[in-house]
Amino acid sequence: MTSPLSSALLTVLISVAALPVMAQGTFGAEFTMTSRELQTAPLLLPTADDDISTEFGRKTLKEFSDRIRAKCPGCQVSETLDRYDLPIYKIRLPDQFSFLLTLDPAVIEIVPDAATVQGFKALETVLDGLVFETGKSLGQVPQSSYGGGHVHIGVDSTFRGNPVLFRNYFVDWLNHPDLMNSFTGSKYNSPTFYDLPSAQEQAMRQVIAEFDETLRKEGFLQNPNRDPARGNQLMEEFARAVQSRVYTKTLISDWTPTEKYQALNVTRLADPKIPWAAKTLELRFFAGQQSVGEFLELIQLFEGRIEFLEKEFSSRGRKQPLLEYQALQKFSTEQTAARLETFARQAGSAGTLLHGSIQSSSLRAQVPLTGAGRCSRVFRSQSGSVAAPQSPGLLQSILKF
Repeated sequence: MTSPLSSALLTVLISVAALPVMAQGTFGAEFTMTSRELQTAPLLLPTADDDISTEFGRKTLKEFSDRIRAKCPGCQVSETLDRYDLPIYKIRLPDQFSFLLTLDPAVIEIVPDAATVQGFKALETVLDGLVFETGKSLGQVPQSSYGGGHVHIGVDSTFRGNPVLFRNYFVDWLNHPDLMNSFTGSKYNSPTFYDLPSAQEQAMRQVIAEFDETLRKEGFLQNPNRDPARGNQLMEEFARAVQSRVYTKTLISDWTPTEKYQALNVTRLADPKIPWAAKTLELRFFAGQQSVGEFLELIQLFEGRIEFLEKEFSSRGRKQPLLEYQALQKFSTEQTAARLETFARQAGSAGTLLHGSIQSSSLRAQVPLTGAGRCSRVFRSQSGSVAAPQSPGLLQSILKF
């Protein structure tokens, strides 16, 4: 007899194979889950180099992989060790999509292969069953104060050699620090540059001003796609400048490397040893997602926001958005809720796509829920236009609301 998950997996494999081949941005997830037992388990090697390894963590990770193997007989499960001799389990689905099970301080971390929005939609039921339901059966669930739900945006697939679009997206988040702080489970893990000393704020402004001048001199403001290879080089140079001149401090002085603990992490973009196709912009300011559906809410918003900024740049007569001064204490809960709603609507949503990710209960109460229409981006056609929702029932079956 075929199990419900096996039937779902078969359906997913058929739907993934049927997906059209399109130039789409890819996204990477870092799902985390934890428990009181995992948080308080004694370390096996309590040293500065190992704040991860516990007997309970190793045992739970092994049981996690065993339960996945039982749920998905067609999956391949392999084990390797990291540089600290901690186990890493790789789960490969029959369609070759895979994800890793690893340990991080006080959490189990699950890292799926990067995929497009459509890819994650097709895999949602299977990943929810194998990852979140399995974790829950072991008493491991996402928590806002431990781990995180960091999201990686593939620079190559998303920005396609356009340094102006990358710059505008980066600045767009800098101009919304209140939104970033609304999503985070721990500001110390991912401070905005407005949380840092004023010297870092001024350094960021200088780096962006110099980058803007380079874009102007090299003709990218007139034609952002004029030379993708040079555009890629400029994005990498910008990331290195941000790391070396701005990300020299973080909120906890002894947390190193300082460039890691930033809301907008450019480490994988700045590193010349990482192949261009694997370079990412990491958004670290999200608490752990409770489901794949919640992750989908976020990456659909990112995709729509990038499209909005690309169109906005053209309609503004090639004028870039300025880096504004946004003191964090400036915004009331009501103002942040209104800014969040505008931010999402401009990205193509009929309402907010972010309700599940907001960590502040007072802010969440201010953000309106508009029912099925709020996720209308699910029904985007291949041409990029937004089709009308077909029915609330279909929408709920896709995004699990």
